[in-house]
Amino acid sequence: MDKTACSEAHLCAYCLAFVKAISSRSRSFPATALSEYKGPGLWPPSATCHICKMINSANPEEFALTSEDHEMFESGPTFISHSHRNDMVAYGGQGPLSKVEICTNRGTNGLSVTFAIWCDDDTLDIVQDPPLPSDNCPEAFALVTKWLRTCRFHHRRCLKTRSGLIIDEIHGPKLPTRVLDVSKRDEGVVSLIESNGLKGNFCALSYCWGKGPQSVVTTRETIADHCAGIEIGLLPQTFKDAIQLTSEIGINYLWIDSLCIIQDDDGDWEKEAADMANVYQHAFLVIAADGASHSNGGCFVRRDVYPSGVELPFYDASGQICSSFWLSRQMEEDSDEYPESGPLQQRAWALQETYLARRSVHFMPGGMSWSCQCMSLGERTWMHQDTFQYDWYDVLGNYSRCKLTYKKDRLSAIKGLARVFEEEKGVGYHMGILDVDIEEQLLWILEGFASPSDTLDDVPSWSWASQGGPKSFAIRIVAGGQRASETTMNLVMEPNEVIRFTGNLGKCDIHEDFLTFDDSDREASEEEDREASEEEDGEASEEEDGEASEEEDGEVLEDPHELYASLLAWFLDDFCEGHEYQIMYGEDPTSQPIGFAVTDEPYVGSCYTAFLWEIEWDTISALSNERPHKFPSPSNHPSRRVHWVLLLTPTSEHENAFRRVGVGAVWRDPEHDAMAAQKVTIDLV
Repeated sequence: MDKTACSEAHLCAYCLAFVKAISSRSRSFPATALSEYKGPGLWPPSATCHICKMINSANPEEFALTSEDHEMFESGPTFISHSHRNDMVAYGGQGPLSKVEICTNRGTNGLSVTFAIWCDDDTLDIVQDPPLPSDNCPEAFALVTKWLRTCRFHHRRCLKTRSGLIIDEIHGPKLPTRVLDVSKRDEGVVSLIESNGLKGNFCALSYCWGKGPQSVVTTRETIADHCAGIEIGLLPQTFKDAIQLTSEIGINYLWIDSLCIIQDDDGDWEKEAADMANVYQHAFLVIAADGASHSNGGCFVRRDVYPSGVELPFYDASGQICSSFWLSRQMEEDSDEYPESGPLQQRAWALQETYLARRSVHFMPGGMSWSCQCMSLGERTWMHQDTFQYDWYDVLGNYSRCKLTYKKDRLSAIKGLARVFEEEKGVGYHMGILDVDIEEQLLWILEGFASPSDTLDDVPSWSWASQGGPKSFAIRIVAGGQRASETTMNLVMEPNEVIRFTGNLGKCDIHEDFLTFDDSDREASEEEDREASEEEDGEASEEEDGEASEEEDGEVLEDPHELYASLLAWFLDDFCEGHEYQIMYGEDPTSQPIGFAVTDEPYVGSCYTAFLWEIEWDTISALSNERPHKFPSPSNHPSRRVHWVLLLTPTSEHENAFRRVGVGAVWRDPEHDAMAAQKVTIDLV
């Protein structure tokens, strides 16, 4: 990193005030004079000011502000504390400064510049570590080693796997079937070994394969050669980097799937894939190449985040220069440091690797970051602290948004994580469904229509895995996962992957017309809120309110069924943005609407409704009142509750077999004439 020393003479008035604000850690930065300035940069650029040069050197127009932006300018810099407060032992608190940000209001058009800050003076409340020049340097390896040491000796939770096993990191756990021995890295070779029950600490690599075949894989033909030794220079860059990091932190063994699983042996692949959960849970450290989209992309993908530094004066309480510190402008967005922004986290196979790792180090273009079962942090900032207790529905929802090269792997790529939930809950698992709270898992909503080319014909229609594409779970949308107070339904998982349903089965007709809730409805409800407030304050008369309402609300929903439809669609709109809800009617074509449906395929027409879940109207009303956009609720309900139903159509397999075609919500009780529901026992296939 280039460094430049400067004094007060090298700073404009604005930047000098900025430097003094940093010295006093004060937010009373005098930015009011900027309100009349209409030029590029965060303030009037100076040709001789070193900070102005640093801000504008990359792209002078990048931080050009309008007069409106200046009116939003904050009163001072934002101080970001050092991420390693108390050596990661405790979260939070005011640690030494590691970053400083100056910005306009964080609105839609908010602009900001972030600086790394450090010093050589241990008496100042500023970190002493300059930004890392690269991921492949002694300072970077030392930081990873520090993270590891602190986590290992201070985070007791990180010694335990999600399955509850406490790992002995003194002797190490039992190694996977095969691992790479990296102890001879200095000689330019690694060797594949059969562990045969050997114990030891090992690292595991999480990475994107990329398109096309891998350059080096273990097969039945190459396994003997790989056991004799693999020349490191022949391996993809990501493998080389992982081998280097493993060696640098003092670990002798590394697991990489393409080298440790015999790729052309189906039996070996099935056996090792089933044990993959243990590999990532037991690993001493998971090395995640988040920023690379293929195996040749490398782990060490950092760009020049902090290209130059300026040494600046530090002022004491009397305003005298007593020391100095360094600033370097951050050239990348913060998101370039977050693993979830990288291609790896879009890969379905990587999801369970992320969830199961006890601790992992992530590599992104914006720098390294750390994640363990106690906290996540970047090189210079906290990311978050979490309990890391994952919900099965969140896992499935996230997983459904990930990419798979082969659709046949849809169940295989989550099998390891599913096994952990099986053990945790003490239940069975079939075709993507845990044998507990089955009704909740059946009510998945496909965000868009199913593509025939993405359908798995050998998976039952009731399973979320039968269809590709993003999904969410109805129970998690409205009722917040709370079971309804009454139910007259039973579901049993049969051995042949059939779910036996006993309960109310009704009939309905799904029309081709769609029900949506758009921004005009929200604007109308917001206007109503404003008018009600004005009336209370005496600022508007009743007549004026009535006129405004009549003028701005447009068509008034007088039919309670329309009102219910709009209320439910509105309530779900934020969660399932872009959904079109098809209107449901009873068997009688002249009947009023009874609900809405989200179907797996277009134009379902007539179908059956299996009543699975009930939500009291009071619950919906209470939850809707918590939302920022209010919606009126009718005083007289057409039923006691709203029902989530599974939409079914008969199959030709046998008389009582039905397949799933979607999910619906109805506001007629099953005993109502419009539903024509009967108590039955059927098979869901």
